[in-house]
Amino acid sequence: MPRAKRRMAYLIALIVATLFTAGVGVYYWRTRVAVVHHMKTVVQQNPDELENSEEFLEQLDRGSIPEGFGIEVPAALQLRIDIADLLAAFWYLWVPLLYALCLGVAFVVSRNQAT
Repeated sequence: MPRAKRRMAYLIALIVATLFTAGVGVYYWRTRVAVVHHMKTVVQQNPDELENSEEFLEQLDRGSIPEGFGIEVPAALQLRIDIADLLAAFWYLWVPLLYALCLGVAFVVSRNQAT
């Protein structure tokens, strides 16, 4: 296989890994947006149930997700939160593994096409 085609295989592998990593970042961001939206909806529908509802809404408007207010989220949203938190907490493990996997696949593909 010519050198240019091998380089192209590695370039494609790096692009795929980068797009996947960016996709995880978007997933994390969208999950945070969904949590903030859900909490705002709950507080706006039942403002009397929360003692410090104005403080809570101010924290949400600043972009932080307050804790300790006792607002429950649906099971599906909780699963999204858990997955997003897990991916964010262990990024230093899965990102290098992802790049290694993609580059390894590019290596195998380029070697197999050479023979």
